Amino acid sequence: MIGTNNSNGEDNTPGQIVDGVAAIVKTLRKQLPQTKILLLAIFPRAENYTVQRGKLAMINQVLRKLADEKNVFWFDLSHRFLNLDGTLPVDLMPDYLHLSAKGYAIWAESIESRLASILGEARVKPAASAGPTLTGEWLYSIRDQDGNPVEAPLILNQSGNQVTGKFARGPDRWLEIVEGKVAGSEFTWTVKRDRSGGGVMVYRMSGKLDGDKITGKATTEMDGSEITVEWSAKRK
Repeated sequence: MIGTNNSNGEDNTPGQIVDGVAAIVKTLRKQLPQTKILLLAIFPRAENYTVQRGKLAMINQVLRKLADEKNVFWFDLSHRFLNLDGTLPVDLMPDYLHLSAKGYAIWAESIESRLASILGEARVKPAASAGPTLTGEWLYSIRDQDGNPVEAPLILNQSGNQVTGKFARGPDRWLEIVEGKVAGSEFTWTVKRDRSGGGVMVYRMSGKLDGDKITGKATTEMDGSEITVEWSAKRK
């Protein structure tokens, strides 16, 4: 709750909250110089967009400057707690502030690989997993209409032979995965996005999972012709 408990109304300014978190980090570095610090972005709060949520976003923009990626490491998992429309699910934060058991599970899952990397340990595999899973945070790569490579976050959740998730298309825009199906290490799903000139583009995507890597193809129609491009992703 560091940073969020004193963000109500005029309790403290963004600058004062940044100073408070910075003081905690400085004290830890001084008293425990060998300790690695994983500094998390302050979690979103409130059911919908609010002035307070905007205040926390501004604070997070500055807090990330405290990380040197040697002793202090920055990690932002705020998007994992939000729906595609920006609302905060009540099953993750019943009072839109404190996490539920499901919310804590998302928190733990999100930082596990980051902690393992910082500590130089192997990432823990889910005990109940029968094999490789698509579940997790990824960085996908695809070429745009001009042939330029584009990289952005991808979040996947596999349950049995079903897969859901979302592709980032900008800081505050996500495209939802629908009709996701998994068969062994191969999968298919559909993604839709609005065209700037009107209408909707439908991408039929397929791929293959190989450990922490994905390779695949995305097919769509443009001007009456089918276009297929290759895409890939690597687990964060």
